[in-house]
Amino acid sequence: MAVLLITNGDSAAELLRAAELGDVVLPWRDCLCEGPVPSGLDRDALWAVRTDYLARQFGQDPKVIAQDFEDRHALLTGHDAFERIELWFEHDLYDQLQLIECLCTLSDLGAMEKTTIVQSPTFLTMKTPETIGALKDLQIRVAPATLASARAAWSAVRSSDPHDLEAIHKGEITDLMFLRPALKRLLQDYPGPDGLSRTERQIVYSINRGIGRVGMLFARALAMEEAAFLGDFSFFTILSNLQTASVPLIDGLSEIFTPSLMDDGERRKSFITSTVHLTDMGKAVLSGTRDALDLNGINRWIGGVHLTDITCPRWDEEAEHLVFHETQLQ
Repeated sequence: MAVLLITNGDSAAELLRAAELGDVVLPWRDCLCEGPVPSGLDRDALWAVRTDYLARQFGQDPKVIAQDFEDRHALLTGHDAFERIELWFEHDLYDQLQLIECLCTLSDLGAMEKTTIVQSPTFLTMKTPETIGALKDLQIRVAPATLASARAAWSAVRSSDPHDLEAIHKGEITDLMFLRPALKRLLQDYPGPDGLSRTERQIVYSINRGIGRVGMLFARALAMEEAAFLGDFSFFTILSNLQTASVPLIDGLSEIFTPSLMDDGERRKSFITSTVHLTDMGKAVLSGTRDALDLNGINRWIGGVHLTDITCPRWDEEAEHLVFHETQLQ
């Protein structure tokens, strides 16, 4: 019988196909570390939420995204056609959220007994078709405690109570060796004491250190991660938001990022080579004399939590604890 491989996206899928390690390769196309992933929704309603977000964020055709969700589920529902299912996922936040969603989905469909996990400590696309097979030495079966950890983590990610995520991060996790640091990285996307997320703080810090060219800034931000997970579209959106905020913290972009600009060679080049700098208020936030959240408020999602101006938990890195704070907009 056939072997199904599931992995994080199209590049890794192409590599696994080239390596001929399985018969069918399924890319799990969803950036779950961004946008709403709320609880209390059935499958179709969650897909609708994700489709809307992915279409807007990445400039994709919502019909194509919706069809991909349908095709993915149809393939998994027919898992009896496969003798074995192997989950090939990396160590970073992007992959770890996909992994736990995938485990929960396969469990709901009754496919756990044939499922194994390959947890890669490096990026799959750093391998070649000739070398990637060596990662099979890391393959493990999904024990009941492993699945329980995945279910608890996925539920916490989707919960509207951020303390659920904090509790899972601090609690017991079985076999999923990269999940705890991934969940911590998700928690670090909450505003810190300065009102900036870790990603925003890395951007502001790097600009202050003289790295202003957008392309170089993106590379620098990735280098500051223990396990880089952020794509270019996502990074450029965050960067643009720092300039379009009510009180801008940066300036200098040739234009505000939209997915369409990447299809235009001249616009793309102009954007990538833009040189940004901190505004006076950006410098004040970096120095600790002003608070980015109090200046600009917030309106975004982390998993199932909608962060708003009214109530917003902050991540205390030293204590590894969420603290609630009411903004005082300036």
